[in-house]
Amino acid sequence: MFKIYRKVSEFLARFLTVGHPLRIPALLISLLFFCLAATWTFWATWGVLSGVLGLSNVIGISAGVGMNIAVLKLPA
Repeated sequence: MFKIYRKVSEFLARFLTVGHPLRIPALLISLLFFCLAATWTFWATWGVLSGVLGLSNVIGISAGVGMNIAVLKLPA
């Protein structure tokens, strides 16, 4: 588990030094969902956002794009 967090932190350090304006919002969204998924608050947050605000599709697409960018940028 520590290896995963170390890889993510190394990736964040490299990613933020590049400073591409379109990549940073996707990274922040993916990081938010990565952190929330480890706790039960992810499901509470998802229920509130999808039920009350009706944004489940937008959030799902944004998080999916962010995670895809994060996975593609990690070293093999």
